Amino acid sequence: MERYSRKCKINWLLLTLYTGSFLRFLMEDLGYALDEGIVLIADNELRARQFVSEYNNNIEDSGYKVENFKKKKPQIPNYACGFLYLRRGINEEDVLNFLEEKDFLPVVVCGGFLPQYLRDSHYIFRLKTEEMEALSDKNTAKKLDRFREFIIDHVPYICEMIAGLEKCIVVSEYKVPKEMKKLFSIFAGISRVYALYLCMTESERAMVDFFNLYIRESRERIEKIQDFADGEEIPEVLSKLVWQYLYEHKEVYIVDADNIVGEAYTAIYKKSAIIFDDEYYWFPHELFMKICEPLLQTMSQPELKRRLRDEDILYCNYADYTVKKCLTNSYGVTERIRVLLVHKDCLLSPENLRLEDFFEVISENKKDEEESICTEVI
Repeated sequence: MERYSRKCKINWLLLTLYTGSFLRFLMEDLGYALDEGIVLIADNELRARQFVSEYNNNIEDSGYKVENFKKKKPQIPNYACGFLYLRRGINEEDVLNFLEEKDFLPVVVCGGFLPQYLRDSHYIFRLKTEEMEALSDKNTAKKLDRFREFIIDHVPYICEMIAGLEKCIVVSEYKVPKEMKKLFSIFAGISRVYALYLCMTESERAMVDFFNLYIRESRERIEKIQDFADGEEIPEVLSKLVWQYLYEHKEVYIVDADNIVGEAYTAIYKKSAIIFDDEYYWFPHELFMKICEPLLQTMSQPELKRRLRDEDILYCNYADYTVKKCLTNSYGVTERIRVLLVHKDCLLSPENLRLEDFFEVISENKKDEEESICTEVI
């Protein structure tokens, strides 16, 4: 399928947020009100923060950042979005109360790992790269401003169009789960209003192309909501994070606990080595937390370690979830280090490979091989 935003020249999510908030009070009067706001999930914390900031700065009078919903209810126009960036430490109850706000369109923006309490029974959409690209495009705000003027000038006709949504073929014939019927009807209303705008300002062809592609993407977005509810659990996410980190950071060594050479010992001292034995991977605390950074956007380090322990991923016998292990290097020097012990089976690749099966292991044998090669060359 040809990309929606390229063909229709307007981004699906930005149009949906902008129009859904601006027409929210009008659609509510006509029986099309959502029971709560929506949740956006970005790839990481930085992308989430940037989206909130750029939307509020670039789309004039349409987005407002909510700093602390619990202490003081924000004064946001009823035609705008209120954005709550989901940072660590925000109370779960406060987030859920924010989503139920009725005076504006509440939008929770999450970076990285979606908390369990937001997975079920919420309207969740992925924040894609093209959303950020569209926000950076100065023409996006101009297009939305012109569309807003059109809405203001044609309110009676738009009300009549929205009132007849139930008779619209695309709504009546689309087989959607009952709990998503209202959401899809609102998307259909947005698409009909913008399609009318295109018909009156551009061409009938532009109207038809837009309407078909917008409805198609709306269906796809709704179908993917269930994927978030069934989403990856921490063991799956952790495994992906470890493998991805090692792909991207070649300076991190994989070291056999029974075969520690000088180079590997230096890496262990610098907290840039993952040690393995028959049962566990030994992670320096600092390195493990760098790898888990996406998970730490929505939970604290103690909470993450507790959950990993409860799911039998992390073995520990200290209050800080660490274990003391003895290391002996190739010179016979023994040292006790404190590490996080992760069960090896929890970090298998999809092909059932262990880290040491795929990534190069620094060992005495490897050192001897390199020295032998150098001697032959000389």
